[in-house]
Amino acid sequence: MMNTRTHEFGPSTTYPDLKGKVAVVTGGSRAIGTATARALALNGVSICVVGRDPVAIEHAVSTVTAVGSNGIGV
Repeated sequence: MMNTRTHEFGPSTTYPDLKGKVAVVTGGSRAIGTATARALALNGVSICVVGRDPVAIEHAVSTVTAVGSNGIGV
């Protein structure tokens, strides 16, 4: 089931069936990858961000943890 909610980042679609899952987001340190990681994190998914730039990876992980999810960078 899909719902929409609003939060500090703007409107977001929610997918409650994702809560508690783990996702590996390749290319997660750049624009679309970071947005994907954040969207998944907003739905209760723990995220592993994979990328080539350590600084950008850390920024993406910070984005994930800022919304209350678990995140690591590789």
